[in-house]
Amino acid sequence: MTANRSYETELLTVGQMALEVASAPPEADIYAIIAGHVLSLSSALYVEVAEYDPQNQSLVLSGYSAMAEVNDIIAQLSLGGVGKCEIPVGPDTYDELLRCVVRLSDDFLEQATPGLSEGIWHELEKRWNALQLQQIALINAKNILGAITVVYPHDAISLGKESAEAVAHITALLLRERKSQVDRIRLESRYMELTDLLPEAVFETNLDGNLTFANNSACSIFGYDRKDFLSELRLMDLVAAVDTDRMAEDSERIVRGKDIGPKEYLLRRKDGSKLPARVSSNVVIQNGQPVGLRGIIIDLSKSRRVEQEYAQLVAAIEQTAESIIITDSIARIIYVNPAFIKTTGIKAHSIIGNLLTLLTESEGEATEGKGYLEMWQTLRNGESWYGLFTNHHPDGSMYTLDATINPVRSSDGTITNYVAALRDVTYEKQLEERYRQSQKMEAVGRLAGGIAHDFNNLMTAISGYATVLDEGMVDTDRRRKDVKEILHAVDRATKLTGQLLTFSRKQVFKPTELNIHQILAKMDNLLRRLIGEDIALEYNLCSDLPHVYADSGQIEQVIMNLVVNARDAMPTGGKLLFRTRTVSNELGDLIHLIVEDTGTGIEDELLDQIFEPFFTTKRVGEGTGLGLSTVYGIVSQSGGSISVSSPKGGGAVFTVELPAATEPMSIHAETPERIEELSGTEAILLVEDESLVRNLAERVLTKKGYGVISAEHPEEAMRIVGSLTEPIDLLITDVVMPVMTGEELARSITDLHPTTKVLFMSGYTNKAISSRGMRDGSAPFLQKPFSPADLLQAVRGLLDKF
Repeated sequence: MTANRSYETELLTVGQMALEVASAPPEADIYAIIAGHVLSLSSALYVEVAEYDPQNQSLVLSGYSAMAEVNDIIAQLSLGGVGKCEIPVGPDTYDELLRCVVRLSDDFLEQATPGLSEGIWHELEKRWNALQLQQIALINAKNILGAITVVYPHDAISLGKESAEAVAHITALLLRERKSQVDRIRLESRYMELTDLLPEAVFETNLDGNLTFANNSACSIFGYDRKDFLSELRLMDLVAAVDTDRMAEDSERIVRGKDIGPKEYLLRRKDGSKLPARVSSNVVIQNGQPVGLRGIIIDLSKSRRVEQEYAQLVAAIEQTAESIIITDSIARIIYVNPAFIKTTGIKAHSIIGNLLTLLTESEGEATEGKGYLEMWQTLRNGESWYGLFTNHHPDGSMYTLDATINPVRSSDGTITNYVAALRDVTYEKQLEERYRQSQKMEAVGRLAGGIAHDFNNLMTAISGYATVLDEGMVDTDRRRKDVKEILHAVDRATKLTGQLLTFSRKQVFKPTELNIHQILAKMDNLLRRLIGEDIALEYNLCSDLPHVYADSGQIEQVIMNLVVNARDAMPTGGKLLFRTRTVSNELGDLIHLIVEDTGTGIEDELLDQIFEPFFTTKRVGEGTGLGLSTVYGIVSQSGGSISVSSPKGGGAVFTVELPAATEPMSIHAETPERIEELSGTEAILLVEDESLVRNLAERVLTKKGYGVISAEHPEEAMRIVGSLTEPIDLLITDVVMPVMTGEELARSITDLHPTTKVLFMSGYTNKAISSRGMRDGSAPFLQKPFSPADLLQAVRGLLDKF
């Protein structure tokens, strides 16, 4: 039953309910609040609010309120309270709720209250005799949102229809707004969760620039708590002073609807440190009006650091002196640095895309014992490979690269690339080859020097005895012609052994300060006659060429040998050019004497052998093979070097390099010849281990009146000196002898008898004599082979000089 209760009072209660629900925090139970206010509007025993679940098509109990006595019954019969219950809502019931917002029934409608069990209903009915039930449908836009069910005693005053409809309308609006609020909170929570997963900083501001939202990354990047972000900071507080004006201008343009795209700014952390960043922003629109900005900030510090490290790495690879090659996983070249291009002469575009086989002469070719196939197998096994690559420059010259190739792996261990570091060792290999060549030349030189020494002893004896024989014949003796032939042959043999000694650098070396240009001018006529009329002789000489220290005769022999070599290479004529120049290095100035011809040239494989003794490309009988090796020996003995090249198209270029003279050199004048009187009576000790030479010298000197005592070796000589009561006037000794050298013997005797003079003789000099000053002529020396006249002149000149 209903009664005329103050409608204004009921509306006031409904208004209070609306205010309380609207101001309730998100966690508040608004359904219980609504049920409580409806309970207070009437004499109801029990009120429950159910929310409609469209998915399951049911009313689900969401909240209730009841009189204290009813609560006690519910507590007793439901073991503590009303449970989470629901009742199905079929299509008929749904339509009926839509048609009739407020229904009042005296029927037993326990099925309309999901929160009350059958036992509770029976207890209520027994306590209050009979019950009536009022159901208020909650409708919004022809959709059921839920229902309010009110249970009254049978004779109680129920909620009036107008008030019930007001409750239905207000509650439906409150539930719709509450649902929107919950959805919005849920959406904001999801939005926050999603943005917190981003590594970039996400922010929102209002139109005043105050920050209204920031994700975790923004807090960690800038060093603020989220509370600081949302209560104290403006967007401009995060911008470095250098970019605040630009950021402000860009923000205004965005608010006006301009799309400015991502922009880079210098931002500022809480601790004052700066960070480069890229900011992308757009305007936030609500109800058609801009209300702020929303954006993403990408910290560029790490990427800039990576870019800088990458740039430094690229610069290092580009500027390193070593060649760098990078290939893909099948050894196909994808990058070469400038050093590789400079070293090999191969252009980048012509090698990119090729396999590493391009670095070798042919695939599988062995290079220093390691072939390409072996290298590739090593790399495929994931190991590093070390070895040499040898190939030709585009101009045909050879180069050698010392290579180290390493596999490059991805994070999962897969080989993705190979990187090769190559060092140009061409010059080192040339030095090694020169060293081996010098060692070989030294060995051959020692052999040649020993042979020449022995030959000179023989030539001395043959020449001396032939001269003695010749002097004993009358002019009409027909055998004198034979003797002259013997002496002529000895002369030729002497020149040959002289070449051997020069090659072995054991020839007597008498350096003077020379002007190469003057030597060329002096030899010009001789050289022109030597090469013939079909070869043009030209000069291209630099001005102010420094002088050199060298033996004049030996330098002339160098020029002669090089000219003869050039002439033989131009059998049908050509051009012979002499050039000079001055170069400098860390050791000082050097002069270059360059001899070029337009002949047949020299094959590459012969260049390394060209200075070897007895090596010749001429036919048998056309040369000794000592010409260029003699040149090599002379130049080396003079402190210089010689090199040869043969450009494409023919011809050969010999370059003689000699150190320039830095200060005047003391030159000792040779002892003038004395021919008129070569006899004497002085006491002479003759020490020579070669009997042929010793017997000849003793015979020649004795014949001229000298008192000669002969010794075969130094020990015998020392015994003789020890047995004499008077010092000897002159010691004539060979240089190289067993046990004791001639220099050591001379020092021992002169220590005992300082007035004794010394004359050295040898088929070649040695270091002991050089250390006594013989190189500059200070030690009296007689070169083998010598004639009787040479011996007598040297003896007489030495005795008379001191």
